Amino acid sequence: MNVEDPVKEMGMRFTISFETSDKNLNSLYNGAIREICEKHKLLVFHQIGSGKETGNQGWEFWTEVTREKLEALLPEIHARAKSGYRKAKELGWLDEK
Repeated sequence: MNVEDPVKEMGMRFTISFETSDKNLNSLYNGAIREICEKHKLLVFHQIGSGKETGNQGWEFWTEVTREKLEALLPEIHARAKSGYRKAKELGWLDEK
């Protein structure tokens, strides 16, 4: 997971991005980013990728935010995704395909 700098020429703001080929991790990380940003009252938009398809994912921040603030959120996002994975595994909700 990375914090991407704004691309002013394209009108893009800070973005958190990641890439995965695992459907479970894709879903869990997208959910974790959405939840943690909501908790911190940050408005984000799932700009790149799909909640269902794996590959590159990118969440653009529409709230004014600094790189330092976003980097500070990464451990919380990782922890939320890992916790979600453990719970989903216990409940048998993981897609084994």
